[in-house]
Amino acid sequence: AERHYVARELHDEAGQALTSLLFGLRQLEAQQADATLAAHVTELKQITNGLFDNLHRLAADLRPASLDHLGLVPVLQQYVKAMGDRYGLIAQFKTVGFNSDRLSVEIETALYRIVQEALTNIGRHARATRADVLLERRGDRVVVVVEDNGSGFEAEIGRLAQDGHLGLVGMQERVEMLGGSLTIESAVGAGTTIVVEV
Repeated sequence: AERHYVARELHDEAGQALTSLLFGLRQLEAQQADATLAAHVTELKQITNGLFDNLHRLAADLRPASLDHLGLVPVLQQYVKAMGDRYGLIAQFKTVGFNSDRLSVEIETALYRIVQEALTNIGRHARATRADVLLERRGDRVVVVVEDNGSGFEAEIGRLAQDGHLGLVGMQERVEMLGGSLTIESAVGAGTTIVVEV
């Protein structure tokens, strides 16, 4: 609920303020004739546009509105494609055993955030060319597998926490809150596989 509130505040309050700022900069740009000032206004507009884009992405990442409306499967499908495009990966998403039934809001949100963190880690750190995400429903269990062909790492959670890998520790905490399990299989030079079961 807090994540939902923060996302809405970022989108509505800060987004509106940036829109007003951009509008003011455009008016200023139209009114002045000094070339140096014009270049400065153009630069400020670019900064504002960049902030606006980052803010929009942050709000969507915190709690995408489409998760409420569409559900986990289509939202993950879109997200995997977007992350593939952003990081230049061959990114594939597959589901098994899902029908029109929705999971609980808590489970959908947690699984979305776990996949989000896993793909962000791949994009930033793994030097991978490919990432695959599998979402499978087996009766009353849901399994998520995120796999890459990147550089890998030593995958012991305790050591990861000490080394500052808070994203992976956060995944572990989310899974534990749902009473599930998280397995990380990785070795240096051999890629990484993350398996979540709830």
